[in-house]
Amino acid sequence: LATIEYIESVKNYVTIHHSGKKTLVYISLKELEASLPSDQFIRVHKSFIIPFSGIEGIEGNLITIRNSRAEIFLGDTYKTSFWEQVRRKTVGK
Repeated sequence: LATIEYIESVKNYVTIHHSGKKTLVYISLKELEASLPSDQFIRVHKSFIIPFSGIEGIEGNLITIRNSRAEIFLGDTYKTSFWEQVRRKTVGK
C-alpha cells in the first residue's frame, strides 16, 4: 500500500500505479475501494483513487501526485467528501 501512487480504472480493470510501475488487475474500482483503508485512500473521480500521502499539491480541480507526473482531476461528485477529509487531515480530527 505504501508504494501506490494512484489507482485508475478502465471498465472492469484497474491499473495500480506503484513505484514507477503499473499492475493491471481484473476488479472494479468500487470493489477495490471497499478493500482499501479509508483513512489512507480516497476516491476523487469516478476513475481514480489516490492515497492521502501521495498528494503533493492541489490547484483548482487538479491534484498533483507525489513521485509521479500525474495530475488527477477532482470530480464534482467527490469534491465535498474530498475537502471534508482534507480538512480533517490537516486541521485535526
